Amino acid sequence: MSRNSFGLLLLLAGCDAGTVTNRTQRSGEVKVAGVEEIGNNGSAALEGVGAPMAWRVVNGAAFYGAADQPPAFALRCDRAAQQIVFERAGAGGTLSLAAGGAGASLGTREVGQGRVQARAGLDDAIVNAMARPQSQITVAGGAETLTLPGGVAIRRVVDFCRNPPATQATPEAAPPPVVVPQTIDEPAPDPLPTPPTNL
Repeated sequence: MSRNSFGLLLLLAGCDAGTVTNRTQRSGEVKVAGVEEIGNNGSAALEGVGAPMAWRVVNGAAFYGAADQPPAFALRCDRAAQQIVFERAGAGGTLSLAAGGAGASLGTREVGQGRVQARAGLDDAIVNAMARPQSQITVAGGAETLTLPGGVAIRRVVDFCRNPPATQATPEAAPPPVVVPQTIDEPAPDPLPTPPTNL
């Protein structure tokens, strides 16, 4: 046996068998106090946990909230007025927005179903701050203060408002194609040969 092999055997002989046992004990299941087991029922959910909040952008409007609930916050383009219309659940005379060092306190009007709307100019500092990448928006003035991500969804609404998509004419509304008569110069056909007459 070589010297290195003998040294290795001595090191292994000195290992405590309890060390392996302790590792096995430490790698077992960990129970968390206060959390009930859900088991194999994948449809069960913890109380208070719902669908995740996210932005949805549709035709120049953005909606923030859970997919299965009315939006907690929304905005849309009013192209004719060159304004962004904000909407949220709640009541109150003002809607306060803050993002990236800019802030605005906007007067609201009730629109029914427990919702209020406010307007800001398309080029207002708060709109530009909300549309910046990685911005965080704080919306206050309702029952609760919301903190939500800004950036792409807001930018898409602003871009839609500033640069409306080109309208495509439907086939019924499109004018008929213009047909210009053309004269084609073709050589005259050769006259048909006359059949021989055998009289």
